[in-house]
Amino acid sequence: MSELPRMKTPQRPGYSLSEYPHAIAQAQTLIANLELDIAETKAEITVVEQTIDQQVAFDKELKNDGQRKAKRKELLAQDPGYDLLTGRLDSTRRTKARAEIRLNLLINQFTVAKIEARGETARQLAIAA
Repeated sequence: MSELPRMKTPQRPGYSLSEYPHAIAQAQTLIANLELDIAETKAEITVVEQTIDQQVAFDKELKNDGQRKAKRKELLAQDPGYDLLTGRLDSTRRTKARAEIRLNLLINQFTVAKIEARGETARQLAIAA
């Protein structure tokens, strides 16, 4: 199995406090779109698998379950679309995982920025008092 490329930790984006909600919404939208892509790809894979399962089920030459499983595996391996779909599914899942990491990072950075802003406000109030 080939190694997956290493992920780099995203750099601090340097958003202002008011820009974080929009950036978080964008990250959430990306994740929602990726989830939709994953569901669509899974549905396409299911169609390919069902077509092959139907071919195997009606093949009179296959005498037992072991032969049917082997034939199913062989037909899936020969189907170029199946490899493309499973590759696309894996790639989309990895992209979604990265997007979730980015979303969590943005949420955490927003929390830190809010705490820092509150601290600064408290310092200013203490100086003014």
